[in-house]
Amino acid sequence: MQGQTPSYEPSCVVARKTSAALVSYCDGGSNDICYSWGVPESTASSGSGKIFFQIEVPTDYQWVALGTGSGMDGSTMFIVYQDGSGNITLSTRMGHGHDMPEYSHMSAIKLLNGSGVCNKMMTANIQWGDLSGMDFAGSNAWISAWKRGSPMDSTDSRASFNEHDDTDSFSVNFAKATISSDSNPFTKAPGTQPKSGSTGDAVSGGGGGEDHTVAIHGIIMSVVFLIVAFAGMWIGFGVGKIAADRDVVL
Repeated sequence: MQGQTPSYEPSCVVARKTSAALVSYCDGGSNDICYSWGVPESTASSGSGKIFFQIEVPTDYQWVALGTGSGMDGSTMFIVYQDGSGNITLSTRMGHGHDMPEYSHMSAIKLLNGSGVCNKMMTANIQWGDLSGMDFAGSNAWISAWKRGSPMDSTDSRASFNEHDDTDSFSVNFAKATISSDSNPFTKAPGTQPKSGSTGDAVSGGGGGEDHTVAIHGIIMSVVFLIVAFAGMWIGFGVGKIAADRDVVL
């Protein structure tokens, strides 16, 4: 199965339009993975329709994923990696617990002009059409994950990939991402990355990181074991002393 790859000019030479008001957020190992969202006014007013979002990531990352919701289970995920010929593969997947998300063809998802690899940056400009069920007047939860390493160089949207280095979770206020245009709003030359952190108070949370529940549980159990062992030692010492005192009395 072939992934979604751009079929137009390389993103380095594409002429761009005037920038719109977008909400942006950056994370990653060095705050160097950035995402931007734009919600057309027509979508915001009707409660359904298309939205636009962009993923920008340095090429020293093997892959990056952006997904809806507060966790992997049930998340609609967008995974970006290099295709080996100067472009990118966009793999649309559905999350299932902590297992590798499964590829799912989504006809409403389109890669837009300006996507590709340029200046050691992967850029995915994405249109999601026919979207409903999100709060276009408020905040929506998103998750992300990433893995550094050598490029995957694959056009296979079903490709397997190595486990992530880290994860993040945050909320994006779509009310502050409204744009007047209903076409591709991404205008800056790809391969540049002026954004840092988040756009004002339009993004909240962040720094979610890994789910360390298992590790924390292990630490707690270790501490409990030490406490019980220590208490048992003193209880044993006390019982032994009482028995010795009784022997003396007898």
